[in-house]
Amino acid sequence: MTGYRDWVSEERTRIFGNWEYSGISNWVFNAGAMVEHATAGNSGTRISPRLAANYQLTPTSGLRSSVSQAYRMPSLLEANLQTVIYSPAGLPAGTPSIYQIESLANSDIEPERLRTLDVGYFKNWPEYNSQMDLRLFYERIDNGIETAYRPLTTATASSDHRYRIEDNGAEWNNRGFETQIRYQPNMLYNPLILFNYSYIHVRGFRNRGHSTVGNPDNIDRLENRTPMHTASLLASITLPDDLQLSVSHFYMSEVEWLEGSSGGPNERYNRTDIKVSKGFKYSNGNALKLNFIVHNLLDEPYQEFYAENLFGRRAYVQLELSF
Repeated sequence: MTGYRDWVSEERTRIFGNWEYSGISNWVFNAGAMVEHATAGNSGTRISPRLAANYQLTPTSGLRSSVSQAYRMPSLLEANLQTVIYSPAGLPAGTPSIYQIESLANSDIEPERLRTLDVGYFKNWPEYNSQMDLRLFYERIDNGIETAYRPLTTATASSDHRYRIEDNGAEWNNRGFETQIRYQPNMLYNPLILFNYSYIHVRGFRNRGHSTVGNPDNIDRLENRTPMHTASLLASITLPDDLQLSVSHFYMSEVEWLEGSSGGPNERYNRTDIKVSKGFKYSNGNALKLNFIVHNLLDEPYQEFYAENLFGRRAYVQLELSF
């Protein structure tokens, strides 16, 4: 290990293409791929293909499916981060020249890989002015990049005998479904109701390395690190004189974020927002829109990410100018 002050650089090259075929009745096929080359870490050249097929069941419904593989190349920082603190002058003779090694670069770090499979169904009901979209999915991520701790083999003056490194020490899979239901009848005030729901189940782990030198690796399970249930409901109407009123409600189940939670999962929360918008049109296509927004109308404190940050009721005024 040596210290240096030189510039660190990275080069990335990408080329991609797409092909679509619709020569078979009710079918549309799509194939695409991206070839990417990067120089950070052990990225090398990776190919990310995707295949998709869509089938029209009826004039108002259809099925779709796709399978893909993609890569996330390590960033310049993930591959080259190195922090070394050198001992100051004047320490007793025999003191190691390095006081502490916080982190070392990993020239062997590889890209994360994501493989996905999904199936979707779409249905439109024109007579009811409504539609539904449903998607089932499976995702697998391996070679996930994660910060780990390793024991030092270099003598230092510090009592901390381990260092951090970015390594491919995580893997997990996500499976679940998501749906959207939209209802917008053709009637007075143009009402709109939009419902979204997502269910996701996560299984996997990340290897944090040596929490204490000499102990076994710290394996952190990831089952509760993503909210299993999220949902939202929007209702809006448009009144005369470009006045629009809307109410939104959001729900998220409990979750223990990788960094944001403290001593256990963040509690589930509900949040209700309202928005009042007034539009003003001018000549030559210019327009001004005034929005009044209240977040968390019922003033029930909730945690979005960091456990210590509680959000109460908040009000905003926005101006939007189009020209």
